[in-house]
Amino acid sequence: MKTIKKIIAILLITATTTGIQSCQKDKESEPTPTVDTESAAQSQQSSDEAIQTNESELTMNDVNTAIENSSYGKTSLIVGASIDSVIAEKKLLITYNGKNAEGNRSRAGLIIVQLTSGSNWKDKNAVITITFIGYKVTKVSTGKIITFNGTYLITNVDGGLVRNLKANTYVTHKINGTMNISFDDGTQRSWTITRQRIIGLTITGGAYIMVSGYGVNDSFNNISVTGKNRAGVSFYTLINTPIIFSSGCSWVPVSGEITHKGTFREITLTYGVDASGNAVILPACPYGYKINWSTLLGINKQAVISY
Repeated sequence: MKTIKKIIAILLITATTTGIQSCQKDKESEPTPTVDTESAAQSQQSSDEAIQTNESELTMNDVNTAIENSSYGKTSLIVGASIDSVIAEKKLLITYNGKNAEGNRSRAGLIIVQLTSGSNWKDKNAVITITFIGYKVTKVSTGKIITFNGTYLITNVDGGLVRNLKANTYVTHKINGTMNISFDDGTQRSWTITRQRIIGLTITGGAYIMVSGYGVNDSFNNISVTGKNRAGVSFYTLINTPIIFSSGCSWVPVSGEITHKGTFREITLTYGVDASGNAVILPACPYGYKINWSTLLGINKQAVISY
């Protein structure tokens, strides 16, 4: 009898640890997610949005350059791109055809910038519509590709131009739109963007961008992105602490914290860390960002990902 009880106990323990959920699978159960597969899924989710956020900000910098400095003729104000205009429609066409100034990103495709509300972009509450048509970015070091198609509306909340900024001043732009994103594995996702970006100069004249979220639902009011990830799972992202991009670090995020909710496991992402996950303080530039989450088994996990 003792032997039978021991066998039953062993079977019960085995069933619990392997996640057997149906008594019909008496020989073999479906494998449960391992810590490694969780790590891969969490890293992928965080990496996808980090890339989207970074590329979006870099593109907005190009848009500012084009609209604030173009003389409505054909120009080459952006490295690896040409700018044409349709004066009667207050429209600029940015055609990408090469690497950026740093040589670490190669770009192709078209971005159309059009003033759709207000007499001039510098006016308070003026709006520009930005249309992405097959805008493809390749990270040179890895060959990874991400392609954007969609539309942003950007409102110049307080008016003013970036090129006219003085030390300790800023301008505020509000971004709203839907972006269809294609990844290099063939998956496509549609994300809704609700971000605010403040472009400013520090008291010493250093340039920075501060990004926050203004989207709302029943529980939160700082949502920056909603959509589905590569697995088709709906998620939304909160910016808990504004993301700071610094010109002194090639416009990579140097600080900020976000939370991905609705994913396989909730993720906290912290920008601006070294290779060990420790915070980096300017003027030193960071290695990348870290993500933290708790696994199905209750284990606290961390991964550090380079920019």
